[in-house]
Amino acid sequence: MKKVIAAFLAVVLLSACARTVSPESAIDSVATSVQATLAAVPTNTEVVLPATDTPVPQQPTPTETLPPAATETQTATSTLVVDDYRNTLGAPAWTDSLDNCSSFGLCTSYEDDYSKVSVSGGSLFMQSKATQGFRIWRLAYPRPQNMYLEATIKTQACSGSDIYGLVFRAKDYSSGEGYYLGFSCDGRYGLSRWDGNGVTSVFGLTPSDAILSGSNQTNRVGVMVNGDTFRVYANGKFIQEIKDTGIGSEGHIGVYLAGAETNGFAIELNEISYWNLP
Repeated sequence: MKKVIAAFLAVVLLSACARTVSPESAIDSVATSVQATLAAVPTNTEVVLPATDTPVPQQPTPTETLPPAATETQTATSTLVVDDYRNTLGAPAWTDSLDNCSSFGLCTSYEDDYSKVSVSGGSLFMQSKATQGFRIWRLAYPRPQNMYLEATIKTQACSGSDIYGLVFRAKDYSSGEGYYLGFSCDGRYGLSRWDGNGVTSVFGLTPSDAILSGSNQTNRVGVMVNGDTFRVYANGKFIQEIKDTGIGSEGHIGVYLAGAETNGFAIELNEISYWNLP
């Protein structure tokens, strides 16, 4: 894997790095990582990560595909609880609806040669610039270990293997080590682990009817993490369980994307939450 210098800011708080990977499999080989980190994070200041955002669009209303409405509200609610794992969990231990900039340390937007990231109008906007095959991530300050983690993410223009999703058990703000659960624009999902030995595919990109494919789609990317057991969810529906012992410790959570096919691939994060496991 070729290593390249992504950007360097003469500000004591920030640093950035980038890695390139073969674009044909952005999830299996860490396409790129660009991230600015915040030193000594106080309780509510967060990672200054590579940014990605196009001109601050108005926040789109997150949409989810719900079961067909029943004739009575009570029946519809019951059906939703059965079909949507999130609705069985109660209140989250932590949630960020992006109404302010603190969790991701983006009160000032970030931009470098590879990415743009900012928070505005209730969304975190992240964009990978023209360079393809780069993975961009942004982390928030919590460091949970066992949890259900979910993010509501809307794609902008995308195609094929352009990929986006969740980062969890991230070692720190700058190394890139952690787990990456991604959904691709064409409706597949996959999980990779980046640790001291490099990048490993836990499972490769796999099609799922539960993922809404294409541009301008909103998906909820979810993962239940319990020790070495991971359960993947798309829009509240369970799609796969797998075990992996590579990274067992607590770590930061966040979001990422990699533009494997579309120059300027961008996403909007509308909400991210986690629930502690009993």
